[in-house]
Amino acid sequence: MDSVDVAVAGAGMAGLAAALAAAERGATVAVFEKSTRAGGNAAVSAGMLLGARDYEALRRYIPEGDPDLQRMLCAEIFDAIDWLAAHDLPIGAPMAHGEFRVSRPMGLGAPANRAVFMEILADRVVAAGGTIAYSSPVTGLKRNGGSLAIQSGGPTVEARALVIATGGFQANRELIARYIGADAAESLRIRSRPEATGDGLALALAQGAATSRNMAAFYGHTMADCPLPITMYQPLTPYFARAGILLNRDGRRFVDETTTFIEEGNAQAACHQPGGVFYLVFDRRMYDIDRAPGGERTRTQAEDWLETAARFGVPLWTAETVDGLIAHLAEAGLPARAVEGELAAYNAACRAGAADRLTPPRANFRWPLENPPFTALRCVPGITGTSGGIAVDPDCRVLDASGKPLPALFAAGIDAGGVYGKHYGGFLGWSLVSGRKAGRSAAASVGRN
Repeated sequence: MDSVDVAVAGAGMAGLAAALAAAERGATVAVFEKSTRAGGNAAVSAGMLLGARDYEALRRYIPEGDPDLQRMLCAEIFDAIDWLAAHDLPIGAPMAHGEFRVSRPMGLGAPANRAVFMEILADRVVAAGGTIAYSSPVTGLKRNGGSLAIQSGGPTVEARALVIATGGFQANRELIARYIGADAAESLRIRSRPEATGDGLALALAQGAATSRNMAAFYGHTMADCPLPITMYQPLTPYFARAGILLNRDGRRFVDETTTFIEEGNAQAACHQPGGVFYLVFDRRMYDIDRAPGGERTRTQAEDWLETAARFGVPLWTAETVDGLIAHLAEAGLPARAVEGELAAYNAACRAGAADRLTPPRANFRWPLENPPFTALRCVPGITGTSGGIAVDPDCRVLDASGKPLPALFAAGIDAGGVYGKHYGGFLGWSLVSGRKAGRSAAASVGRN
């Protein structure tokens, strides 16, 4: 039986950061990756290493998150990004996002196509002495005295510690039904890698691990209801939905569309709507929310979204009048009278300065629908990553139901749940920070410092 100090399940951002950090501390490291190449969800992400300016700001935005994990994240995010850059990974200059977030982008590739960056990170792990086995998911884990027997389809490997970083359970319909709801399991469209089926969560639960807080929450987005290649999930996300109007198939608003920075809360409400299909209605002013004062598109929507959507056959209806748009929606199957009444009530409340009295209320972008052209998009809710997962402490040690660490087990990235909830603070940054922390903690647990 081969043996290593630290095994890592997963070769995404969290897993590779863990492997590199452990190898730096002198540990022998083996990475087991389910896919045929490195990168995980990070390879198809927007590539923004996102962090909060300070802990207090993060708590204000995500009060449902674990405060200890959030404190660790805020303390280490910018140092972790500098650590990654020190390994000759190209990292862009800091960029401000809203009132509390700052990010630095991966310096290679483009949004939804960061594979080259992640392959370079995998090369750094190998250069540091680690090994990476592809097409080798960890399928079994048994305790063997003070070590762990890692089963992955090939020869069993004995490890003194294991870091679980398999990327969440968003691609597992059974787990989505269990933790988020049966309706969510039916309606949610996967926005990440299909390999994220909860393998890490299953391994941890079998060893007596507890689940984290916020198991029913997730990070997702509004998505066009049509087939799209995975590389277009991010470019064709209608981020302007945070200024638009969302209607369910009964023609009713069902959520305050405006309360999350990048509209990530809308999918969480939409996945529980009848049939899981909904409609985004917007006018020119709402659509132009991501246009800079000079007229150019901002980074959030770098090219014209409508032009791109037309190329990919996105289901859109456009009219020069609100009545004309209502007629299109009626042809699509929505009840015209209900839609007309809902939009009239919405416009009246916005014009009267009473949008907070709507049901649901409207906190921001209290703009009436009045600037043609008027457009509607048929949508489905998409899930990018699960907020809940394995319970961990700030050293990324896996915890049991009593809050005690389980020997030799660590978790990172989306598998390490609870840092976020309904609101999103940046999974790529969390994966980097928690991966590095888990790798260092695993190395320390076997005497490698």
